[in-house]
Amino acid sequence: MTGYISLVTLLPGSVTRRSGESTRGEIMGVFHSIQFLGFFVGATATGALWGVDARLAAATVAAACARGVWSVGGLSRAATGPDEVIRG
Repeated sequence: MTGYISLVTLLPGSVTRRSGESTRGEIMGVFHSIQFLGFFVGATATGALWGVDARLAAATVAAACARGVWSVGGLSRAATGPDEVIRG
C-alpha cells in the first residue's frame, strides 16, 4: 500500500513540475485519463490471471510492485535534479 500511495503522490507532482503554464491543464487531463485507464486494465488483467492460476496472478502483481518501486526510485532522483519544462 505504501508503494501505491507514493506513486499516487509523486507522479502528478512530477508531471505538474515538468509541464509549462500554458499546457498544464491539458497534460494533467491526459495523465489522469491514462492513470484511470491503467487502474481498469490492471484490475481486469489481475482478475483474468486469477481465473487461470492464482500463483500466476500473485507473481504478476509482485513483478508490477517491483517495477513500481524501481519507478519511484527514479522519480526521487529526478525530483532532486533540475526541473525540465515541457513546452507545448
